[in-house]
Formats: sequence, C-alpha cells, structure tokens
Amino acid sequence: DEADRMLEMGFADDIRDIASHTKHNRQTLLFSATYPDNIKALSKDLMHEPETIKVEAVHKTDHIRQQLIGCDKSSRTDALLAAMQHFAIEQAVIFCNTKQTVNEVSQALRHAGYLSLGLHGDLDQRDRDQTYIRFKQGSAHCLVATDVAARGLDVDELQAVINYDLPRDPEVYVHRIGRTGRAGSEGLALSLFTEREQYKREAIEDLLKHNIPAMHQSDLTDSHDTAKPPYVTICFAEGRKNKLRPGDIVGAITAKGKIPGTVIGNITVLDFVAFAAVEREYANEALRLLEKS
Repeated sequence: DEADRMLEMGFADDIRDIASHTKHNRQTLLFSATYPDNIKALSKDLMHEPETIKVEAVHKTDHIRQQLIGCDKSSRTDALLAAMQHFAIEQAVIFCNTKQTVNEVSQALRHAGYLSLGLHGDLDQRDRDQTYIRFKQGSAHCLVATDVAARGLDVDELQAVINYDLPRDPEVYVHRIGRTGRAGSEGLALSLFTEREQYKREAIEDLLKHNIPAMHQSDLTDSHDTAKPPYVTICFAEGRKNKLRPGDIVGAITAKGKIPGTVIGNITVLDFVAFAAVEREYANEALRLLEKS
C-alpha cells in the first residue's frame, strides 16, 4: 500500500531484497492514490505483465474554500498563528515537508496556547496510533504532519487543512486539501507561500485550472479567542485481547450515575489499549471514578 511513497522514499532496494526471497509465481499488488511515471518504471522490476486498474477520483474541491497567504520566510510561523486566529480555526491538519519542521511548528503552536500533536515517520506505531486517535476524538486543536505520516488519515468534518509548506508536487496539494470538505460539508484550505515559491503556486493553479485567491500576512486580523478542545481522551491499558469492549468503558464511567452517557464521545479499542473521549468538563471526574473502580 502507498506504493509510490514506498518506492520513492528510498525503500526500493529493501523491497527488491524482500521480493527476491519470495516465489517467482507470487502475486504482487501495488496500491496508491498517486502513481507517477518514475514509480511505474521502478515497479517493473516487481511485476510481470501487470493489469492496471484506475479509478477516477470522486472527491471534488467544490466545497473547499482555498486561500493563499503570502509571507516572508522568516515570518512563516507568525503567519500560521495569525491565520489560525483570523479564520477562527478550532481544528486543523497542518502539513509540513520535513519532520524537523513538524516538531518546530508543533512546539510553536503549543507555546501559543494550542493543543498540538506532531505526526511523522520517527514515531513508533503505538505513538502514531495514540496521536491520530486523540486528534480524531476531538481532544487536540492541531495535527502537524508530513505527507507520509498522514497517509490514510481520515477525520470526519475536519474544519481546515493548512499547508505550512507548499508541496513540490501539485497533485499532493489536491490530495492534502481533500481531507476537508468531505461528504458535502464546507471545508477550508489555507496555504502559506513566499515569493520564492511562486512556481509552486503556478503549478497548483495550472493543475486546478483556476486561480486561488491570495492575501498577505498583513491582512490577517487577530479576532478570535482560542477555546480548549471539546474532549479529553482517556487511555486504558487494556484492549480487545483483554476482552475489553466499548460497552465496558461506558458502563465503568457511568456506573455511579454522576456522569451521563451522552458526554462520552468516540471510543476506539485496539488489541492492547483503548481510548475514550469524554467532554472536557467531565473528564477529571470520569478519571477519578475509573481509578477507584
């Protein structure tokens, strides 16, 4: 899966090595949202007379408001924070091109009062799961991620996608912003850019076949108070393998009658760990009850 990234990010030799230990008559399936020509060439070593199945993209950008924000390279982070305020953003996925930038942007957002989570390739699977679930459960404002780490990310009614860095490939831009404005809901896609990135802007607009409205950082106004995320995620050190079920979690939190079941949000149960979202004002009481039960 994500065959283009697996072959593009330097894993081609490893994949060839693994394939060399398999039977000659194996079946090989490659899946990807994007599949450029250079990746097709690499895949010839792995496949023999393959069938190509292409599904036309059904996601449209009609419901996504796109906005470019011009800034200087040195003030990019300030522009991001100003845009969060100006557009009253309460939850967003923020894309960066490198994992170092992910860490720097996450830290800057936290210093500004946002609950921000970073997602990149250096995280182990357990931390990736926890980060993704916390964001999906509404207990964080921002998920700052690289493209590779965000593959497969699917959040219902995501308010906004922000390109802290414009991608080098215009198709990646379309793929990024397609995470907002799904199922007919309204979405917002903000993109920061400098004068030196004008060529990226032009490539994206050529692909979209229309211009994207642009404004400057100086046009942004600070008119929004940042509220805390609506939910807090509680983590349980047991999961499916321990026969823990969502109903058990609901029952444990509501057993004393002090907390109504309506304040419990998304519950995700994995093999050895589980996560439950509880409305913020009830979270401390829920944790206290769980620790005593």
